[in-house]
Amino acid sequence: MNDLKKRHVIVDYAIFGSLATMRYTQAFPTGDLDLVVVLRYKKLIDLTPLWKEFRNRGYNWSGEHLLVEGTPVEIMVADGLEEEAVRTANKLSIGGLQTKVPKPE
Repeated sequence: MNDLKKRHVIVDYAIFGSLATMRYTQAFPTGDLDLVVVLRYKKLIDLTPLWKEFRNRGYNWSGEHLLVEGTPVEIMVADGLEEEAVRTANKLSIGGLQTKVPKPE
């Protein structure tokens, strides 16, 4: 996702859902990784460039999830409130990769 941001395929992203919650609470089991992406264009949502990037990297779909190295990932497009949460999200490092999770409020 950082590479897609650097190449302007997406504007920004953050981890949401259970994994984001675990940043502030005790760990608990979860079945997938939820990502919220901010796109460049607001009026017409065209996910084709994003899906092409995933396909070129060899990732496949299973139901509503994109399988990234065996991990189910749900990708959602940010609305206005979520855009704000992504913009103000806390930065952190996971396994040497920089990412962001929304603030708990």
